[in-house]
Amino acid sequence: MNKITLLSILFFNPATPQTYPRLADSLKNYDKRFSPFYYDRKTVTVNLIIPYIILLIVKENESRAEWILSYEMRWIDPRLAFNSSEYGAEHYFIPSSEVWKPRSFIYNLVDYKDASGEDVNNDVKVNASGEVSFRRTLFANCMCEVHVENFPFDTQGCVITFTNPTNPIAEERIQASIDNFRERGYSAYTGNTEFAFSNISLTVLHTQILGERQEMTIFVAHLKRYPNYYILIVVMPTFAIGIIAITGALLPVRGEESGDIIELALATILALGLAWLGFYIIFVLAETCLAFAIGYIKGRYICPMMDTRPPRKFLLKMTRVSLEGWNSDVDLKASIKGNNGVIERKEVKEQLKINRHIWGQVRYRVSLIIFVVLQLFNALLLLAFFIPSWLPEAEIRPYQVSF
Repeated sequence: MNKITLLSILFFNPATPQTYPRLADSLKNYDKRFSPFYYDRKTVTVNLIIPYIILLIVKENESRAEWILSYEMRWIDPRLAFNSSEYGAEHYFIPSSEVWKPRSFIYNLVDYKDASGEDVNNDVKVNASGEVSFRRTLFANCMCEVHVENFPFDTQGCVITFTNPTNPIAEERIQASIDNFRERGYSAYTGNTEFAFSNISLTVLHTQILGERQEMTIFVAHLKRYPNYYILIVVMPTFAIGIIAITGALLPVRGEESGDIIELALATILALGLAWLGFYIIFVLAETCLAFAIGYIKGRYICPMMDTRPPRKFLLKMTRVSLEGWNSDVDLKASIKGNNGVIERKEVKEQLKINRHIWGQVRYRVSLIIFVVLQLFNALLLLAFFIPSWLPEAEIRPYQVSF
C-alpha cells in the first residue's frame, strides 16, 4: 500500500490513474537486496559523472578539502523495465530506498552530510528500458595531500575516488566520464577565494584484492593557488626589510655604537619570524644575519686596530687603497699608551690622522662591496622565488596524488 501511494504522488501522467496500481504490482516480486547481475548474469555497468563541484576550503595542516559536490549514477536494472505504451508513461520516480543501488562509495571520504537528508528523500528516475538514474549532493570532507614546495605558486591535485571494494569487476564496474559544463556557458567547477579550479581530470587504477580485480575511479581536481595576497602581504615587505636591514648593518658606525646593530638584528628577526613563507624567508633571514655579523665585527674589532696596524695586503688589493703616507717608524703605541696620558707630539697626531684616513677608505670600500653583493643576492632571492610562477603547470599524475 505504501508503494502504491508513493508512486501515485510522484507519477507524471494524471490522465491514467489506473496505471499506478499496475506499476506497484510490477514491483511486488522485486528484491532490492540483490544486484541485477544475479538476474541476468550480465555485468552491471554504472555510468558515473560529477555535474558540479564547489570547493569550500582546503585545510593544508590537516590534508583535507571540503566540497559541495553532486554525482550521478546510471545503470540498467532489467527487473524495473516496463512497457511505456501499456503504462502510458516514459518514466516514473520512486524513493531510492525502494530499489537496488550500486555499492560504490567515495573511498577517501572522511565525513559527509547529505544535502537532501535521509536516503528516503532521494528519488531515482526509472525509464521504460529499466535505466535507473540516481543523483546525490553531498557536503563532503575528503583527504587531500597538499604539496607546498612551490608555495604560493603551487597547484594542488585533490582527488575524489569512487570504488566498490566488495563486488568484483565481473559483477559491477564504474564507467566514469567528465561532464564538461564549462562549454555550456557557465562554470560547474568552482574554487574559493584562495584556489582557482583550473581543471579536472579522470583516471582509473586497477588493483587485486584477495585474487579479485578491483578498480578505483579517480577524479582529480586541479587547484591553482591565487598568489597575490602572499606577494603583497609577505614577499614584498620581506624584500624591503632585507634591503633596510643590510643597509643599516653595513653603515659605518663607531665601536661604542655597535649595540645598535644588535637592536636592529633583533627587530629584523622578529619581523621576519612573524610570516614564514618557506625557503625564501629562511634565506633572507640568513642573509640579514650575515650582514649583522659583518657589521658587528667591523665596528667592534676593526676600529681599535686602525691606529696601530696597517690593513692587510688582500684588503688593499681588493679595495685598491694605497698605503701612501703610512709611517710604521712612528711609535704610536708608546704615544697612545704612555704614562699619565702623555701629550702626543704633533707628528704623531698627523700620522694618526693619515692612518685613520687610510683605514677609513678601506672600511668604506669593504662595506660598499659587501653591501652591493648582499643586495644583489637579495634581488636574486626574489627572482628565484618568482621562477615557479613562470614555469608551465606541472602535470599531475595518478601516482602523485593521495587517495
